Amino acid sequence: MKIAPVNADVNKQVQANANILSSIGKTPDFAKYLRNGNENAALAVNAPADMEPPAIDEMARQMWGTAYDPATRSVKLDALASNTQSTTDAFARKLGGLLRAQGIDTNSEITLTTGYNGAISVVGEHPQKQGIEALFFANPALGDEYRKISSDNDMVAMGKLTSEYSKRWSAAANDSQRQGVFNYFAGLFDQAKRLGGQMTLDKDMLSSASLRYSNSMVRA
Repeated sequence: MKIAPVNADVNKQVQANANILSSIGKTPDFAKYLRNGNENAALAVNAPADMEPPAIDEMARQMWGTAYDPATRSVKLDALASNTQSTTDAFARKLGGLLRAQGIDTNSEITLTTGYNGAISVVGEHPQKQGIEALFFANPALGDEYRKISSDNDMVAMGKLTSEYSKRWSAAANDSQRQGVFNYFAGLFDQAKRLGGQMTLDKDMLSSASLRYSNSMVRA
């Protein structure tokens, strides 16, 4: 089956999120990727070495809007979370309406994911699986929206775990405790990354699997 093309600008935004997330969780000192302290956590933006500061700022503003702080060249997690929730809610209503217009029942959960080739597919068995996937295939822009929103949700999820990791790392009394904190969170980050790109539509509410997981782990 042919795959609907991925919008180049959206692909750049998703890749920028992925570049930030790829730096999280690799070494015990990855808390350095937090800026401004735990109460106003932010993730550092790493741009190509040959990109001038004005270009970096313009790129970041387009990708993360008001969540980007040019003074510290970082993405504020609280602002990103708020912005992402607003765009997710709006997209959920739009997607729900489009599905219903195609005769697809949105009263039961529909779990979606992004494949390695960028295609949006339904996870598991669903009686209207083909119709749902056909909607995305026929509307490339809709798939672009989904990929961007799911990527932003994944970034918020990882940011929350990183913030919690930083707090526990700082509270550890010795190297042994710090190693224990790192070992524990390494598993959490791996699981959150595995859930990346997956979202569930329930009526007109859309939720991210990675964000649900990170929220449950932070509260634990």
